[in-house]
Amino acid sequence: MRICKNTDLKKRARELRNHMTPQETLLWNACLKRLPVQIYRQYIIENYIVDFFCRKAKLVIEVDGLQHYSMEGMKYDERRSSRIEKYGILVLRFSNLDIDHNLKNVGQYIDNIIRERMERLDDESDE
Repeated sequence: MRICKNTDLKKRARELRNHMTPQETLLWNACLKRLPVQIYRQYIIENYIVDFFCRKAKLVIEVDGLQHYSMEGMKYDERRSSRIEKYGILVLRFSNLDIDHNLKNVGQYIDNIIRERMERLDDESDE
């Protein structure tokens, strides 16, 4: 299934790429850019800009600050994730605290999920 993009968000996505949060930068530099698959930063899916996207594994990785833990933020994230998941994409969320205090395990978990999903998606395409 082709992923729809609101191309009007290109400028905003570029701005966000150039001004990532400290935790996004840490996750990117320490883990994601070293993976053997391409990871996109600030990728547009429909009317949303996700923090990181691995097309090959159909995986979105979000780094959540405090605003995501308010009632309004959680409802918004739930709606957003359900729209993204309609493409068969898994959405993983990590808090800023996860990145700050457990970066190695977060990186290993993401790596494991990517490998599992790619293997499963390869198996499905062989059928």
